[in-house]
Amino acid sequence: MYSGVAKTMYPSLIGVLLLAAHTVYTQDTQRCYIDSCGPGQCCRAVVPDLDLMGDHPSCQPLQNVDEFCTDEINEDLDAFENACPCQDDLVCLNNICVSKVESKETVIFSPLAEF
Repeated sequence: MYSGVAKTMYPSLIGVLLLAAHTVYTQDTQRCYIDSCGPGQCCRAVVPDLDLMGDHPSCQPLQNVDEFCTDEINEDLDAFENACPCQDDLVCLNNICVSKVESKETVIFSPLAEF
């Protein structure tokens, strides 16, 4: 009797393991990944619906001047966390996109100005 149960359990157990392995190694076609978006876009974790469980990454435009930016990547989602990086001609400085010229402005220190 025991061997009959074991014979019917093993094929279904193997099937479940194969399905789990296939799911892990198959990329979801409805979402993006770090290098899958076109030029001028990044893969960013967004929440499209409150009924969904968690974030669903999608391609979003790169940030413009004075927009919030980040370079933090969520390793689990393979996407940027809160915002995209800046456009190519901009720099993310203190989480705000600024022009490269503004980011290189030199600050002249004058010890006499403090007195």
